[in-house]
Amino acid sequence: MAIACLAFYFFWQDKPYFNFITSFALAYVVFFIVYKLPVLPLDRYIGDLSYGVYIYAWPVQQIVEMFYPNNNPYQNGLISVVFVLLLAKLSWDLIEKPSLDLKKKIMKWHRSILGTT
Repeated sequence: MAIACLAFYFFWQDKPYFNFITSFALAYVVFFIVYKLPVLPLDRYIGDLSYGVYIYAWPVQQIVEMFYPNNNPYQNGLISVVFVLLLAKLSWDLIEKPSLDLKKKIMKWHRSILGTT
């Protein structure tokens, strides 16, 4: 069914009701990916990008829309996701992970002063 939805998306463009039906087809594909495919522990290898994606998604989408106003939402999303993931990775490596490591050091130091475990 997921393959049929993807085929529908690519072959049904410029037909009546394409946008309406495509929304349901792509939603089905997303749910299929989320619930039926095995979980890949990518955060172990690339870090936790979720907060960076949350922070940077909207501004990047707006910037892409500003530079490419004639793109449809799907094109905007595809272009944006590349930049959002890049910014999220940089944010994880340069800000978030060092901050969490510093928090651990401070908490360890604080426990050693108070004499608690």
